[in-house]
Amino acid sequence: MPAWVVPLVAPVVDLSILGLLLGTRHLALTSASPEVLRPARRLLIFASVVTLLLNMAEPLVAGEFAEAAFDAVGPLLLIGWEVGPGLLEAIGAASGGPAAAEVDRHEKAVRADADDGAPETGPELPRTSAAR
Repeated sequence: MPAWVVPLVAPVVDLSILGLLLGTRHLALTSASPEVLRPARRLLIFASVVTLLLNMAEPLVAGEFAEAAFDAVGPLLLIGWEVGPGLLEAIGAASGGPAAAEVDRHEKAVRADADDGAPETGPELPRTSAAR
């Protein structure tokens, strides 16, 4: 592989992960079906694992296990960020807590009630004389 290509691999993988994270979150917020999200999430997990391997490869080959463990933190957090929301939703559903749809419905109702078209005003401040 040409020497000028090697430093470009890690940023390309990182930007791919960022794009996939933003894209899946946007799709999830617009109520995309799980069938639509599944391929993007699989690609995101794959890219996160590639990032993990790229970060750990050189320190492991050099025998620097502490540095390899330190370099693994970022990619593991990326993987956790992808898995975390689904895990929290599953925990909430299994524990009998409020479903995500009920929470969303409540938040939308609160926002709709708060926005009655009236201009926002701040609290009344006591008026003081400016004479000095």
